[in-house]
Amino acid sequence: MKNKQRNIFFSVLILLTLINLNLKINHVSAAMSKSDAIASVPNGLDITQYFEHGTSSNAKFKTNSATTVSGNNQIMDLASGANSVGAYWSKESAKNYLKVDEDQTISAWLYFGDGSGSDQLTNGEGMAFVLQNDTNGINALGAGFEGLGVYGTDYGTMQRDTIDVGELIKTYTYPKTYTAQSIASTAIQNSLALEFDTELDNTSKEDILSKQIGSKYTSNLGFTTNKDYSLNNFDTTSTNLVIPSDYPDKDEARFGMGGGYGHIAVTYPGMSDSYQKLSTGFSTFGSAFSMIHTKASQSANLVDDIDSSNRAIYWHHLTIHWEPNDDGTATLSYSFNDINPNDNTANYNYGSSNNFVRVDNSVKVDYKKLFGDTDKILWGFTGSNSTSDDVADKMVAFESIPAMLYIETASNIVDHTLNDRTIDKDSSTASKTIGAGDDLSINYDLDYDSGRDSWKKVNPVLNLPSNFTVKSDDNNNIGTITYKDNNGKTVKTENISANDLNGTKITIPTLDSAGTGLLGDADSGLPTHVTFTINGTSVNNTDKDVTVKPVASIFTGQNEISEASTPEFIIRYKKTHKLQLTPESKTIDLLFQGDGGLTLSTILKYDNGDDFLTSPEGSIFYTITVNGKKYTAAKTSDGSASLSNDFDIKNDLINNDSEFWNIFKLNSTQKITITATDQDGITSNTATFTVNVIPNKSLEVSADSLSFGTIQALGNSDTLKRQNNLNLHVKSNNTVWHLFAKASILQNSDDDSFNGFIYYNSTKNDLNSGYINIANHNDTSDYNDTISDDWSNNEGILLYNDGVNQTGTYSGEITWLAQDTI
Repeated sequence: MKNKQRNIFFSVLILLTLINLNLKINHVSAAMSKSDAIASVPNGLDITQYFEHGTSSNAKFKTNSATTVSGNNQIMDLASGANSVGAYWSKESAKNYLKVDEDQTISAWLYFGDGSGSDQLTNGEGMAFVLQNDTNGINALGAGFEGLGVYGTDYGTMQRDTIDVGELIKTYTYPKTYTAQSIASTAIQNSLALEFDTELDNTSKEDILSKQIGSKYTSNLGFTTNKDYSLNNFDTTSTNLVIPSDYPDKDEARFGMGGGYGHIAVTYPGMSDSYQKLSTGFSTFGSAFSMIHTKASQSANLVDDIDSSNRAIYWHHLTIHWEPNDDGTATLSYSFNDINPNDNTANYNYGSSNNFVRVDNSVKVDYKKLFGDTDKILWGFTGSNSTSDDVADKMVAFESIPAMLYIETASNIVDHTLNDRTIDKDSSTASKTIGAGDDLSINYDLDYDSGRDSWKKVNPVLNLPSNFTVKSDDNNNIGTITYKDNNGKTVKTENISANDLNGTKITIPTLDSAGTGLLGDADSGLPTHVTFTINGTSVNNTDKDVTVKPVASIFTGQNEISEASTPEFIIRYKKTHKLQLTPESKTIDLLFQGDGGLTLSTILKYDNGDDFLTSPEGSIFYTITVNGKKYTAAKTSDGSASLSNDFDIKNDLINNDSEFWNIFKLNSTQKITITATDQDGITSNTATFTVNVIPNKSLEVSADSLSFGTIQALGNSDTLKRQNNLNLHVKSNNTVWHLFAKASILQNSDDDSFNGFIYYNSTKNDLNSGYINIANHNDTSDYNDTISDDWSNNEGILLYNDGVNQTGTYSGEITWLAQDTI
């Protein structure tokens, strides 16, 4: 009978092993010692004045082993050594709490261990980020082992009922049963946890019974008769259990969690609904419970890892953001492995490779329901270790905490050669492709996002990307530091000296050395934004395009550490062909204060006949200089070999009538130059246009002297034809006009009047009697024509001889009258 009980016990163990087995193992093979891990920690804040812990409130796990690492107050050691469990909480007296109605950000580095060695428990159990409003306050502590210092105690009691000297343990009974309510009651109450369970989910070894909580009873013979154990069932998967209908994020919740080296999930430790009894339990203990995991992820291995360059990853970055919503809830979002500790660059590997995977997720929190009627809640980290003698410490180092502040960072590159194109982390491949030798500015933008203190004693170290050459001005300055207030107004500008440059690193002397505050919130009177700008040029002397990888700069303050990574960009290889820019018309007449624009037309080609790239890769940037001021315009290409583009100087570039006509004054002549630059940074020749500013409307009439034939003094009446072309010419713009003419009496040198008259056309309209209409232009279109060219011998201005005339040469004048009828 006793053997039968023992056989049942082991058969259940095997069943649970099959349920949990789902391995994904990928970790660094070389083990790292605790001292090595401490030595490799990224820069962290001194946390001793902002965190505290008390004595345990858990009946089974009474010792809170959390502490700071000896000699390094930047590292919080939650669990050190086998069987340890601990918790550290934010110190409310130091204003370190999470305020439910404010945006807040927490960022930290987490260390779990390397997962190596023959003992599969070397990396277990894990840690949790916890928000709580437990009445125990800083004394709150959950269970150890799989409880991670935050969950309820999953214990079962085994009792010896027979003592045999030959076989010390003959059989077991399970006199004690427990419930979901009893588990939840020993968890941290009114809490939410983001768990990082590092246990290797593989129960092929019969190690469960080694997780002994502690001896409780001793017989008269000196033998321990009762022992309590952690049952290790919270991660057991089951399709038979049902998520309660009102459970938070029900559709994204599950019971249990498989995986290789651990998993990440949101849990609700103090809710009894979070725990549910498995249909098959340990017969030795009578009960076994699985736990609900929300937004569970197995993507990231919670062990030492390697990045895409095969560099070891020992510390894992975590960013947590709390954002209140308008409906009385808040969104808790988190990003794991979002920063690479080797170079502080952003990591965007969401699973394209198995190494160093980033995990982003968020949950909606009904904080009044979860935490009760309070606007301030404690937050902190809990952690626990397995029974392995070689188990890794679970450690945390902080960058940002709500008691201090959070700085929002970003970086971009501006290509001044390409029309001030801005390149950031979201730019497309086409948009982040530039030419060799382009003029660039690298900008690091830092904004005071939130906090309860100003940012003090900041030491910036700017790491410049490769293929970038710094450019100094005449005063040996390579850039600027620009401070702005909450309204975006510049309040101060400082220069960055070339003396601060060493290779590709710029180390700027401590800003705000007095510690009064570099940046603050809008009410502090301090700037809220600062931009570090470094000027230089792109470099590519190869025959291939070069991809420049991101590099991170570090801004280490007394109470906040921030990073900003330059975006990736591509530099095209240097091209040898040239651009040829040709104006379609070099001289243009501009009507002064006319309603139209001033349009200049150009044709652009490569000297070797190559086609342009299609847009946006083939975007062409034009620099247009008017009256000493430069304007830029971007044009696109359809891939043809010739680009024809028009530029409306008045309406598109200057776009201010007063400014435009102040340049283009009446009867003045202006020069406008245009150059073009392609995607590769090749700049064309300069095309020059001459603009003549003429009156808004004009009317000009001109004519030559007119000669008629010779007649006899006693000749008969007759019409005399012209001996030359009058060249009667009219030029007008924006004018409707009528042209009239009248002639004086013709006389010879003896003052004898000519017996006849000058007339127009066959109707013999006598010009000697008054003005006669010669020509008309009935619209405002431009007119520029010689009217007399269209006259035949019998048309136009003619002379009629009316009989006998005195001998001599007769002369007179024709008066032309042009009337503008507008």
